[in-house]
Amino acid sequence: MAGKNAISVAQFAEHFRLAWSGVRGIVPHGRKSMVGDVVQLPRRIGLAVSGGADSMALAYLCRQLELTPIGGPISVTAFVVDHRARPESGDEAKSVSSWLSDMGIETKILDLNWSSFSNILDKSTQDNVQISMPSAFETHARRLRYQALGTACRNKGIEALLMGHHRDDSIETTIWRLATGGRRAGLGGIQSIARIPECHGLFGVSESGSSVRLAQPSATSQPPIEKAAVPSAQSSQKGYSLAPTKVAIATGGILLCRPLISFSKNRLLETCHQNNIPYVSDPTNFDPTLTPRNAIRSMISSKSLPRALQGPRILSLIRSSRDLLQVSSSLSDQLLASRCHIHDLNLRTGTMTVQFRDIPTWMDPLLAQTSSERARQIQALTLRRITELVSPFPGNHFSLRSFEPFVSRIFGSGNKNDPPGDMVLKQFTLGGVMFTPVQTKTSSGGSAKSPTCSTWLFSRQPFMKNRSPVTSIEIPIPTPDEVVSNSRPRYSQWTLWDDRYWIRLSIAPLRKGQAESKSATCEKSISFTIRPLQESDFQTMRDEPVKKGRKNNPPAVLLTHLRKFLSAQAPGPTRYTLPVLLQEDFNAADLSETQKVGKLLTLPVLDFDLSGLRRKENKNNETEIIAGGRTWTLKWEWMYKMIDADALRLMGRPVEAEAASVQ
Repeated sequence: MAGKNAISVAQFAEHFRLAWSGVRGIVPHGRKSMVGDVVQLPRRIGLAVSGGADSMALAYLCRQLELTPIGGPISVTAFVVDHRARPESGDEAKSVSSWLSDMGIETKILDLNWSSFSNILDKSTQDNVQISMPSAFETHARRLRYQALGTACRNKGIEALLMGHHRDDSIETTIWRLATGGRRAGLGGIQSIARIPECHGLFGVSESGSSVRLAQPSATSQPPIEKAAVPSAQSSQKGYSLAPTKVAIATGGILLCRPLISFSKNRLLETCHQNNIPYVSDPTNFDPTLTPRNAIRSMISSKSLPRALQGPRILSLIRSSRDLLQVSSSLSDQLLASRCHIHDLNLRTGTMTVQFRDIPTWMDPLLAQTSSERARQIQALTLRRITELVSPFPGNHFSLRSFEPFVSRIFGSGNKNDPPGDMVLKQFTLGGVMFTPVQTKTSSGGSAKSPTCSTWLFSRQPFMKNRSPVTSIEIPIPTPDEVVSNSRPRYSQWTLWDDRYWIRLSIAPLRKGQAESKSATCEKSISFTIRPLQESDFQTMRDEPVKKGRKNNPPAVLLTHLRKFLSAQAPGPTRYTLPVLLQEDFNAADLSETQKVGKLLTLPVLDFDLSGLRRKENKNNETEIIAGGRTWTLKWEWMYKMIDADALRLMGRPVEAEAASVQ
């Protein structure tokens, strides 16, 4: 029987639903969390359990929820992380695991692999540890811990990882952010639902695992703001347009959920005491000399903070910050719908043409009642959302402050004395994206010099010297027995290239029963490289000798075709931000020094076969390679990164809602 201040199962279920309802604001597409007006809890739940009172109370409440019909049919799996940083950590993990097993909870211990951080681990276990070392150790431990938890959830088909953070944790976080210069939405405390930034790039864990499709523009979509024909990459070069296939966009992934974030620490302790739940207490958590967070926690417990920083005032600040963020998001949505329109969106090349209506802030009914600083914040938020659609960085990588100086270039001046159209139409770079002003054309072919609109081309910022993303992918060569017994292709892991494209490869024998060549090598695997297209690649292709019996045009003619195709799809420097796939072949004696970097195979996101210098109108996206004395069929699959579907919809390019799981 729960005590007076202990958390009941019904209370827990209510707060769990409230926390999980935030999924609608963080998942852009593909996740169904509502049936009518009722929030549906996730069916497969993972728990991160350290053994402390917070996580043990969470485990108990989840187990009770699993045993009752209140939350619907759910299954709970607990994960105990053994950091392996101390000799006794293994025994401690086993003790916590046994407690969970006694509750009837399926439990798995996750051992962290410190092989890449062995020097940090060695230093952190010495007696004369410096004060900076725990911080470094904890940073790496946090990353490894979340990656292990995220991967374990993915492997078990779990969509929600529950954490035991509570209200006191949120207060501590807000005080810490205040002390370090936090402002605005950054003072909203710990979010009840979030993604796992430490797992960025792990397929199926971070913003991936399923896919949706970008819908084709329709006649009923939002009309252009200005009746002017903006040049489109899809139609600027006749004969060089891409097939109208729907580009796949990644969605899915694991979400962190904190259903106890509204409860105080005392109520979690009471839940443990009243239900005889064992837990461990780490005295170092209250040592103010170890970490700044510990110092804050110590001052809170001793009530030595000034009144303005005590619990009730901080909770009021958290509520105000969250309300401010909600209002800002709503105004940003309205700004996207009323003043921004996508004329052309090419996710294959990561480019987008957007037209903006220029209305001075004092005339805009959305922003007229706000201060100029507040209006600039909302415009900065809107500009960041648009930029992130093609940016090579994770969401919210850049602060809103970095966008504020540029909003007048896009949305116009907020000065009442400045006339509409008083904008600086010069190329600039922001958030990893190049902004290029576009001169619109009227239907009669003349220039459209409207003072009330501006049109911009968004494209990935060109790579800095020696900073190009290069990714290696290795696929084991099937043995002869595997070739005979299994015709299924062998896939690599999904790789996130340049934070924009998920790519994976597979190989399969070109023909069943194919005999090995006399020149067969002892290669065990095939190595591939994905890097940006380079100007030198054109010379490499030009110098490629014409194969005997080849019926295609000479390389010079085919290169002309390739250049025209790229001019239509990826004009200017944009082409040199696109991935090219190479087959590494360092051991072949007949290759020149230039060719030893690898054999050019394909521009995977454009379906252009570089090994034969031709477009392949082939849904399978495949080409032929030779490795290990055999000829193989190389196939590739790709999808664009997860993007803000609401922003696309508001600007006239909706995303189809049905998600498909990716194996």
